[in-house]
Amino acid sequence: MHDCDTLLTRFSLALDGALPPAEAAQVQADLANCPECHARWRAMQRFDQTLRRSPLLAPPRDLAAAVLERIAKQHAHDRRLVGITLLIGGALSLGPSALVGGGLCLLLLLLIQPGLLQGLIALLVSALSTLQALLVTLGAFHQVFGVWLLPLLAAMLGVGLLSLTLLWASRTLPSPVIMINN
Repeated sequence: MHDCDTLLTRFSLALDGALPPAEAAQVQADLANCPECHARWRAMQRFDQTLRRSPLLAPPRDLAAAVLERIAKQHAHDRRLVGITLLIGGALSLGPSALVGGGLCLLLLLLIQPGLLQGLIALLVSALSTLQALLVTLGAFHQVFGVWLLPLLAAMLGVGLLSLTLLWASRTLPSPVIMINN
C-alpha cells in the first residue's frame, strides 16, 4: 500500500526527470495501483506540457528600474523610521537627564538655603501622592489601552514632570508683587 500524499510530493520531481531511477520506478508502480493518483498524475502531465508549449513572455523593459526605484523608496522609508525612532528615544532619555540635573541643582540650593528642606518634604509628599494616583491610573489605562500604554505612559511622564516643575517653582520662587496705582 502506498501513501498518496508522499507520492504527490514526488510528482514534480518525476515530471522534471530529477528522481533517481529506483524512485521513478516506484512512482510508476504506485501509479498503477491507485486510480486517483494516476488521474492526478495525468492532469499534472497535461499541465506541464501546456506550460512547456507556451511562449515565454519577456519582462517589461523598465522592470529592473522599477524594482530598484521601489527598493530605494523602501530604504528611504526605513531610514526615516530609524531617524524618527532615534529622535523619540533621545527626547525620552532627555527627561531623566533633566530630572537628575534638576535634582543636583535642588541639592545645591538646599545646601545654600537650609530653610528649603521643609518645602522639599512637602514637595516629596505631594509627589508621592501624585505618583500613587498615577499608578492607579496606569493600572486602569493598562486594562483599557493594552498595546498603546507605552506611548500614553511617555505622555503622562512628560505631564507629570511639568507639573512637578510648576509645583517646585511655585514654592521656591517669590510671588510677583502687583502694584496698583489709585
